[in-house]
Amino acid sequence: MGAFEAIKAGVFILAGMALGWLFSSAYSGAVTVPAAREAGRVEERIGWQTRQAAAEARARQAQAEAQSSIDAIEREYYERDKGRALQIDALETALEKERANEPSSAGRACVCRPAIPRGVRDALDAAGRGAAARPAPAKPPAALR
Repeated sequence: MGAFEAIKAGVFILAGMALGWLFSSAYSGAVTVPAAREAGRVEERIGWQTRQAAAEARARQAQAEAQSSIDAIEREYYERDKGRALQIDALETALEKERANEPSSAGRACVCRPAIPRGVRDALDAAGRGAAARPAPAKPPAALR
């Protein structure tokens, strides 16, 4: 084998390697990479859907907790409103009793009476303050007694 044939063989070997690299790059670009890219998309989509479902479940749970809190507050409000309505009815009843028990002042001198009768005053006080008619007076600290 001569020098020319050795150079010719080296050129063919290099040309074969270049063509092999070119065809393998074209194959990986046309077949392998898009398949891997699609597999990555599918994997990311599954992960995103899982995280999205977990976030929606947390949101539904938080919404249910908030709704139960709202329902409890609403129930308490209606119970308190019902209690106040009963207090107002008691006040009206006490007022009617006071008016019925009021003596006639015809022919007598004017009698000084309190502006508001005691029963009506107590009923008004209870209706205005809520459940307790009057709070207990504050006591001084033990050191000051």
